[in-house]
Amino acid sequence: MPDFKLNQTIVSITEDDIVQAGTEAVVNAANPDLADGAGVTGAIFKAAGPELAQHTAKLGGCPTGQARISPAFQLYPPTRYIIHAVGPVYDDYSPIEAVQLLSNAYRSSLELAALNGIKSIAFPAISTGIFGFPLKMAAAVALRTVLTFVKEAPHSLEEVKFVVRGEQALTTYRLDLAQLLAQLPAEVTGDDTVYFHSKEDPYYEFSNAAPYGFFSNNTFWRTAEHYFQAQKFPKMALYEEVRQVQTPEAAEDLAGRNQRRVREDWEQVREEVMREALRRKFEDNPPIRQLLLSTGQRPLVAADGADSFWGFGADRQGQNKLGQLLMELRGQFREKAGEPPFLIEGEVR
Repeated sequence: MPDFKLNQTIVSITEDDIVQAGTEAVVNAANPDLADGAGVTGAIFKAAGPELAQHTAKLGGCPTGQARISPAFQLYPPTRYIIHAVGPVYDDYSPIEAVQLLSNAYRSSLELAALNGIKSIAFPAISTGIFGFPLKMAAAVALRTVLTFVKEAPHSLEEVKFVVRGEQALTTYRLDLAQLLAQLPAEVTGDDTVYFHSKEDPYYEFSNAAPYGFFSNNTFWRTAEHYFQAQKFPKMALYEEVRQVQTPEAAEDLAGRNQRRVREDWEQVREEVMREALRRKFEDNPPIRQLLLSTGQRPLVAADGADSFWGFGADRQGQNKLGQLLMELRGQFREKAGEPPFLIEGEVR
């Protein structure tokens, strides 16, 4: 089957050695300890050299369904990164749980690639070795997850390779890809909305609670939530107390317990305060700015069921002010970078 192109991303399937994939990042089918092992993991650790084991030993492991990134060490250029994705041991979960965890492992790898500006990535057949995930099911999960991500984030990746071993795996992946392409409108289109809120979900980086600090007026703020909550109490000792608490949840709680002391004009200035917090956060953290730009023209919605002003509220009819400000900021960044208007492939304007 020839390479397939969705938006600007080439998707290919090949039977090869993943350490020679020729992509900017290769994915290791990792174990939760991020240690050397058999199969793909052993091949990658051997090719990368002893520095890789020394590095991953310091990362503290990785939960199933998530991923971590490291340098490629002695792997041949152009490979510069190794993304360690921990898939599930199939028999340790129900089939539904195993499928979700495997999808999460692929999705986490793709998001790490986007966050680090990686344009080409190669995947092995994660979890299909000693972890016992049925090959056909694993191929379907891998292909659906990757195609969905490419559709959702059309500017993130230029190339995705699936590097498999053996004729059976090669045939399985190619047939499944052909079937998915035949169903493409139903499988990968639909609701293009980016929902963000929980740290367990994609695009948590857009949340005010995400741990991306920034400077404003020569003062460091741990999160956008710290900044936003503190601005309720200018010229008070409470301002500094809110700034210094350890977590965004603590900042929100402290501000909430002092509602009677909130500045009188807060209702009039709160949107501008949030706008400034977001601008500083994304300007000082280029990886998440790139992730924001990678969403193209997709609607951004803060899926906060408890907040009908900043989020979408319990009935999903809220004002979504946070999402609106992020879309506004995304447009400003795109204009500043001199990017052309966003076009869907094949669309004439």
